Amino acid sequence: LTDQDGNGTPDYVDEVGVIADSAHHVLVDILGYEEESFDGDGGYDIYVMSYGSGSYGYTYAGGDGTSWIQIDNDYLGYDLPPIKIMQISLGHEYFHAIHFGYRSTLGSNSYFYEMSAMWFEDVLIPDGNDYLNDWADPFLEDPTASFDNTGNGYELALFGHYLSSFLDPKGAIDVYQSTIIREMWERFGATNVSAFSAVQHVLDGENYSLTFIEAWIDFIGRNLYNGKYENMENSIYYYEDQALISPISTSLQPLNGDLSFNLSLDDKSVAIASYTVSELNSTIGVTHSISEYSGKIAMVSTTADNDGNNLFSSSDTTFSNSTNDIHFIYGTENQVSTMEVSVSLCQSMQMGDLNGDCDWTILDVVVLI
Repeated sequence: LTDQDGNGTPDYVDEVGVIADSAHHVLVDILGYEEESFDGDGGYDIYVMSYGSGSYGYTYAGGDGTSWIQIDNDYLGYDLPPIKIMQISLGHEYFHAIHFGYRSTLGSNSYFYEMSAMWFEDVLIPDGNDYLNDWADPFLEDPTASFDNTGNGYELALFGHYLSSFLDPKGAIDVYQSTIIREMWERFGATNVSAFSAVQHVLDGENYSLTFIEAWIDFIGRNLYNGKYENMENSIYYYEDQALISPISTSLQPLNGDLSFNLSLDDKSVAIASYTVSELNSTIGVTHSISEYSGKIAMVSTTADNDGNNLFSSSDTTFSNSTNDIHFIYGTENQVSTMEVSVSLCQSMQMGDLNGDCDWTILDVVVLI
């Protein structure tokens, strides 16, 4: 209840009002979302009360799109200063207030609400990064889970940044100019479709012209390089906070010769096969048993200089290997497909000669840059 400025309102409540106004301004006036629904008493209701550590806040639906927010009165027990945690929490919950104006029945789509709210709290308070404090772990530790079943949705904030700051050309210049997530909410709110269908519809539209699975594969692949670079001065990172987190978890197997493996593919998740190649400067050939797939090959260096890092589209192809770890990342636009991937390893190539002493036919050659 401290009131150091003597204006008759506790300083903490003043700070709550400031960040609430900021969240409203960014969401409605800048990002273009519909204003939150009011309950007729002259404004939007935010209640300040005592919660224990770990309870950030709640947004409750009141019917007809209306809602109210309840937040903690001190936010003690967190790694960040209490005011910073309050700002992050209120920004998150304020977006939920906006969400309920679009659709207030969450059902199986609650992950989409949390994905976008976690994304927005980092847009509003970019120096907070609380969204990375264990919240991203379910995704990082299980990257092959279905998009709509990676956890509660909090872990998908990184995909929000991929969409708004990388895939949307307007957001790549200035995230406040991005419209892609709003477009998804407009589709989701105006129809009875699932959140996943709304995401698919927007990505496959005239503004972006790619399928969800193509975007998801690319996003997953870029998270193999988390922590590799210190800034955005590379062609792989989609967001600067990748420098602060660990790469997605994969199970590396040795690649010492020719092999083949089967992958079960669908349109909501990726299948990943990861290998360590002990023989550098070798040649690798890849063929696939079906043509109806989307895929990326990620070459991830284990050296400090990141020499050889590269991410490129997978096809029946041959490429020169200059890194230790190679990841094959696949999905399909079909609901379910099974694909066999054959990998040929030639360890006796001559420098400058991709055929070397290999006894298999060289396919289209991928030039890595």
